[in-house]
Amino acid sequence: MNSEIRQESKVAVLAGFVTALIFAFDLALPLGVAGGVPYIAVVLLGIWLPRGRLVIVFGLLTSLLTVLGYFLSPKGGIEWVVLTNRGLALTLIWTAVILVMRHKRTELALRQSEKLRSIIADAAPSSMIIMRRSDGTILAANPAFAELVAAPIASVEGRRMAEFYWDPSESEAVSRVADDSDTPASFEFEMRKTDASKIVVENTMRALEFGGERVLFGNFVDITARNEQAEQLLQSNAQLNNSLETFRSAIESMAGAFALWDANDALVICNQQFKTFYPSIAHMLVPGLVYEKLVRASVGQGDVLDAVGREEEWIQQRLDLHRNPSKPAVYKLATGRWVQSSEQRTEEGGIIGVRTDITDLQLAQEELRASEANFRGSIESSLYGFAIHDDLRPLYVNDALVRMLKYDSRDEVLDLESMSRMWAPGERARMERLYQQRKSGEEIPLEYEVEGICKDGSAIWFRIAAQFITWEGERMVSVTLSDITAQKQAEEAQRKLSRAVEQSPVSVIITDINGAIEYANPKFTELSGYDLDELRHGNPRVLKSGNTPQEVYEDLWQTIIRGDTWSGELQNKAKGGNLFWEHATISGVTDENGRITNYIAVKEDITERKQAEETQRRLMATIDGVDELISIYDSDDRLVYANQALLDLDHQLIEALRPGATFEARMQLLLEKKPPLDAIGREADWLKERMSRHGVSDASFEVTRSDGTTLSLREQKMPDGSLAHIGSNITDHKAIEGQLHQAQKLEAIGQLTGGIAHDFNNLLAIIMGNLQLLEYGGGLTGANQEFLKEGLAAAKRGADLTHRLLAFARNQPLRPQVVRVNEVVDGLKEMLERTLSAAIELRYDLHDGRAVMADMQQLENAILNLAINARDAMAQGGVLTLRTSECRLDGSEFALSQTVEPGEYYLIEIRDTGAGMDAETLSKAFDPFFTTKAFGKGSGLGLSMVHGFAGQSNGHITIDSTVSVGSTVRLYLPLITADVDVAALEHTAPEWPLGEGEVVLVLEDEQDLLKTAVNLLEGLNYRALQARDAEEALAVLNSGETVHLLFSDVVLPGGLSGPELADKAHAKFPDLKVLYCSGYTDNMLVNGHGSKLQARLLDKPYSLDELAVAVRAALYD
Repeated sequence: MNSEIRQESKVAVLAGFVTALIFAFDLALPLGVAGGVPYIAVVLLGIWLPRGRLVIVFGLLTSLLTVLGYFLSPKGGIEWVVLTNRGLALTLIWTAVILVMRHKRTELALRQSEKLRSIIADAAPSSMIIMRRSDGTILAANPAFAELVAAPIASVEGRRMAEFYWDPSESEAVSRVADDSDTPASFEFEMRKTDASKIVVENTMRALEFGGERVLFGNFVDITARNEQAEQLLQSNAQLNNSLETFRSAIESMAGAFALWDANDALVICNQQFKTFYPSIAHMLVPGLVYEKLVRASVGQGDVLDAVGREEEWIQQRLDLHRNPSKPAVYKLATGRWVQSSEQRTEEGGIIGVRTDITDLQLAQEELRASEANFRGSIESSLYGFAIHDDLRPLYVNDALVRMLKYDSRDEVLDLESMSRMWAPGERARMERLYQQRKSGEEIPLEYEVEGICKDGSAIWFRIAAQFITWEGERMVSVTLSDITAQKQAEEAQRKLSRAVEQSPVSVIITDINGAIEYANPKFTELSGYDLDELRHGNPRVLKSGNTPQEVYEDLWQTIIRGDTWSGELQNKAKGGNLFWEHATISGVTDENGRITNYIAVKEDITERKQAEETQRRLMATIDGVDELISIYDSDDRLVYANQALLDLDHQLIEALRPGATFEARMQLLLEKKPPLDAIGREADWLKERMSRHGVSDASFEVTRSDGTTLSLREQKMPDGSLAHIGSNITDHKAIEGQLHQAQKLEAIGQLTGGIAHDFNNLLAIIMGNLQLLEYGGGLTGANQEFLKEGLAAAKRGADLTHRLLAFARNQPLRPQVVRVNEVVDGLKEMLERTLSAAIELRYDLHDGRAVMADMQQLENAILNLAINARDAMAQGGVLTLRTSECRLDGSEFALSQTVEPGEYYLIEIRDTGAGMDAETLSKAFDPFFTTKAFGKGSGLGLSMVHGFAGQSNGHITIDSTVSVGSTVRLYLPLITADVDVAALEHTAPEWPLGEGEVVLVLEDEQDLLKTAVNLLEGLNYRALQARDAEEALAVLNSGETVHLLFSDVVLPGGLSGPELADKAHAKFPDLKVLYCSGYTDNMLVNGHGSKLQARLLDKPYSLDELAVAVRAALYD
């Protein structure tokens, strides 16, 4: 449509320019020279118009200018020649109009004809069949053939064609001829319809190969009516010949000129009066004369004045009017007579021609007739509707208006009681009001639009121009109507589209091909914060946030430039600086030639959706990052989501953890892959019980699976009917809980054993001290001396037992020193070889390393204890491997119940190939007095002592054991750091002499032990003072007596402890030395919370030599 409008515009501009140029020449030249003939070129420009409606306008305009030129151009020339030229120009102009319009109609007819042929081909109205040649059976027939024989298609197909022949014997003859012919064969024969009536058909048959057999394709045309008409024509011709003479006599007696031409335009008869109009060629008017030859001869003789100078054109017009008679023709002869030629086509296709001399009438009405002829001709050929009414009663309408209103004839329109019947009911009052205003002389618009109504009730829109005219001597109103329905529909569609875009909830912008904004709807301005004036001719790049990759914009432009549609998401920035997300769809807008003229972008604000997605993503990431096992089921109990922790734990159940899987399917797969311990052997009952409480309660419960995993589970019902299934893997927690119980048990046992050891040590100290006093006092016989030695040995074994108990309870104070572990192992090799059975192979894998700080005696005992335990586990022999090396620990190697200081350690690993331990035995391995050995074979304190030693040494110990494979014990001791002076620590303690009379204050609440200690000190040449509690000790110190050393028990009655007393005394007597002793040191001194005073500690029970060394060191170290 746009291309047609542009084409019309171009032609109209050119026509206007040429018209103006011709009119200017017409006004400049003397009257009659230009004459208006050049205006024909303007009309001929209409050939290039897409539609023909402007051709009429060109004709009217050039006709008006031709008439105006007659009156306005300079006078000159012969008047009748000038007038003739003007008339000739008008004739030629409208001849050109008619020719152009005919050309346009021909184009339209060709298009319609092509469409019609397509419809005819698709509809296949011809009667057609396909029949088998061998037996004449009809294989297929179209609806037209079924209608021809008056039978349904179903009853036709399958019947023999011979049944439809009036004479069945003709069937085989026709089929044989058609089968033998290489080309379609035509026949005419009679057929019998199913209602027994007879018809005559014209048949075309052709033989074909179809489906592997010979068939005949037949086309039938019912010519019954045609044959009857031919018969009637023969009878009519006979009657015509009989009455011809009568007719000839009748026409000769007619007053007017009469002639009859047959369908071939040959003269049949004419009367003498007719010949008088052709005086110079009257002798040619004999039957058989072709009408065109008559006309050319007459024009050639100069008989027709109107044809002078345009003979061929006039001849063609006359021939067209003769062959298509519609109205009388009037022309002027050279004799001055005016002739009206009226012709009418007969039913047989011939022409009856009547010539009438209208010279007098023509002269009287010549001027009026010329103007009316031009006016009426333009109206009749116009594409616009035209009507004349008298007080709204229609008097005249043209064919164009009849077609617009979808009536069948002009008479139907003229029979309407009022022009108002042409308007929609809602328009009638307005149109009648406008008519009354026009009638009363009021000013009203020259043009206006109105909704009309067609005969079938459909709507049509008109643009109307009305004016008063004189019609047949009366004052009437003429109305010109143009159909603007398509325009109104387009305008309405445009309005709807505009409103939709303006009110759209999505943003719409239109740019030129360079991206400059030409339009933006309110939603876009609302979202961006820019108004349209700010955006117009700007570029959408002002919205760039910098967060969208440049590659996205490059892809966008590459896509739309090549004519494709781009769709994607952009993060933009509004005028106020706030960021927003859009989902944009951008494509090109093309003209009728396919060239992109603009780009349109439709963009949806998805900011809230993106925020929701980000929130959901973070939520999902958070849920996926937690250790809890989370799954969500919808109201149909189908899985919606499972977090990563659950997928990692139950990767074997992945098929039941896909979205859409049911909870029951998950439980069934669990029973197959990882059955709970309480489900083994009763899987069906367990599943039934589990499903019965599924989603019923939100109470938590625990499940232990066959793979050792323990889970704490609970289910939470949601308001929407969905179900959250939340679990925690408490396997480690359960293990830690067990280890904590074990540690607490060991701690309790340790406290118990420590308390027993304290009291036992006090007793042993009394026994050992008094026995040593007897030993060094002399006077014992040989037998008594032996008894004394056995008593001392037993006391020492008792002391060793208490040391083991204290080591397990970590209450035995250690004497750490710099120790090189491999040297200790080398020193023990001989003892180990004597201790182990000959059936045990001893292997060493020692790696040099740095020194450790440890109690050497306790380390030796720990290694010996571990080796003896390994020996006892290999009763039938085996391999014991002792391996040492440096290692680094970060804490992950141990259970959470053990606090491990990350750092570098020295590893002592003892591995055996013995019987090994089961899990229950292994859990009790460090318990004191626990042993798997026979009664009397072991005390059960070996491993507990090593456990205590490791803890007090800031180290760690672990056991791995497998039944029938063996056990591995790993003892970790911290290495000495680089900033410790190892050389300074590696020294040997000096030997100390006896005392030199120094005064020692002994503070001990146990009376017997106090007495023993005093006696031992006096035996070492010290002067000993005694006190039973802190109060007595302070009294002695404050008495003025010189005291060199305070030898105090750690735990004292009366409130003050030994360290507290020492601090108090040292504050007053700075030179006072202190030596502590204790049989149970789970106190502030061992734990580092006692006195700030640096003092030595002597374990109970102690020997005489240990006391001598300790006292001497306390006094002088």
